[in-house]
Amino acid sequence: MGIDKGVKTMNKEQAAGIFRNLFSAGLAFAVGKGYIDAGTAGDVATGLAIAGAAAWSYFSNKPGTVIPVAK
Repeated sequence: MGIDKGVKTMNKEQAAGIFRNLFSAGLAFAVGKGYIDAGTAGDVATGLAIAGAAAWSYFSNKPGTVIPVAK
């Protein structure tokens, strides 16, 4: 966690991890309650993964963009 004037903040990886877990839990809850079937949940998760990959590709390949390497 970064520290900015005594305030702890999340970095992008932590926020993305929380989102992925909440999203997965939400899909599992919806399937368990019968709101959607398991096939639809898989389709939704796949669609989100594809959209995320496309967004990552777009932002990481813009001219002048440098992606920091994790240590």
